[in-house]
Amino acid sequence: MNKLIICTLLAALLGCQSLSVKPKVLIAVEYHNRPVLEFTGRGGAAGMMMSSSMGAMGIAIGVAIDEGIAKDLHASASQGGFVLTDAINEYLGFHNFKLQNVADKKIIIKHIGFKASGDLIVPWIEIDFIDGGHSTVLTYSAVAGDNATAAELATLKEAPKLAAATLRNALFLVLDEVNQ
Repeated sequence: MNKLIICTLLAALLGCQSLSVKPKVLIAVEYHNRPVLEFTGRGGAAGMMMSSSMGAMGIAIGVAIDEGIAKDLHASASQGGFVLTDAINEYLGFHNFKLQNVADKKIIIKHIGFKASGDLIVPWIEIDFIDGGHSTVLTYSAVAGDNATAAELATLKEAPKLAAATLRNALFLVLDEVNQ
């Protein structure tokens, strides 16, 4: 019986030696704005139209509309389990990146949230990827193209799991472009 245990251990040790372990790539992550979801919609345009009759107050109302929607969508996605820093750490860990404050590669999260596209809402993700001093801006709309996920605003507000999954999937899709 001892021979069986020794043979099993030896096979396990030799098998482990044959595995190639990919070294971790050092990368830094920064947030252009605070890591809070954003929303851009028709509020800004409505504010410009209201400014002709209400002045600066009209613009403020339009901006407040978009900010209120952003807070609602942030609350929904958070309730669904989406935390931006956790999602980024999950992705980087899965793809064998190691976070480092100073690194040759850097991901700057410029925008993350949702934006209006006609009557529907689509993810809004913009990342600046810097590799050895060379900057590449990646956006969800450019990466996803015609396959962009869209949903109604009311649905995203009322379905926290959907809002969280939509953002997470869109973020991972854009980060996949960084990983190429």
